[in-house]
Amino acid sequence: MPALVYKNKTINYHLTPSKRRGSIVMRVNKDASVHVRAPRFTSINYIEGFLKERFDWIIKRQNSFKKLAGLYPAKEFRTGEMFPLFDQSLKLNIERAKKQRVPICELDGKNLNLFIGDVVDLKFKAAASCAIRDFYGAQIKMRAIDIAGKYSKFLNVKMRKLSIGNQKRIWGSCSRKGDIRLNWRLALMPFDVMEYIVVHELCHLKVHGHCAKFWKAVEGVLPDYRKHRGWLRRNGLSVFFISDWG
Repeated sequence: MPALVYKNKTINYHLTPSKRRGSIVMRVNKDASVHVRAPRFTSINYIEGFLKERFDWIIKRQNSFKKLAGLYPAKEFRTGEMFPLFDQSLKLNIERAKKQRVPICELDGKNLNLFIGDVVDLKFKAAASCAIRDFYGAQIKMRAIDIAGKYSKFLNVKMRKLSIGNQKRIWGSCSRKGDIRLNWRLALMPFDVMEYIVVHELCHLKVHGHCAKFWKAVEGVLPDYRKHRGWLRRNGLSVFFISDWG
């Protein structure tokens, strides 16, 4: 594994040659490892020059992931574990059901009941993770439809279709046709922040791009939207981290 020594620190990185032409792509993973993909025949000197330009950011990112790993240990999917849902915490309750071919989750007060068959080990973890993610997606969709119904008339826009996705880098998106796609991870945020993201996408149905007119539209609906943007800047990485249950 190549290693870059710079500023009295060392960064070990995985290098993957790419057949495609283009620029270097670098990623810092949840485990603080660094992966670099570069066009074939790119010199090590050039690659390490690329890394040096981003050295401080890489170290900061690695330190952030290491800190988050201490704050949010990996989920074991055991009865009694706590899972966030907007502004509350839910206690996981696992119910084994031999005839339950497709695992499902149901909300029971502050309990999150997971009905699952006799799968074990890694298959159990994958099935449980998928069921909980689907539950979150359903919660987001239900609330987002209510929010859209509440503000669409005020904004004079119409949402054609709402879907939930597993985006790795964005919270939501919209198309010129009126389709909005939201990240299921919004369920891990405070409700007001989730509401801001939905309003943000609704405003894009009115104004494409992030110009002054767009932000004026957002402010017209949510005068305190800057507070929610600030929360995302401070906590967005944490949301992606805790939702990676692998």
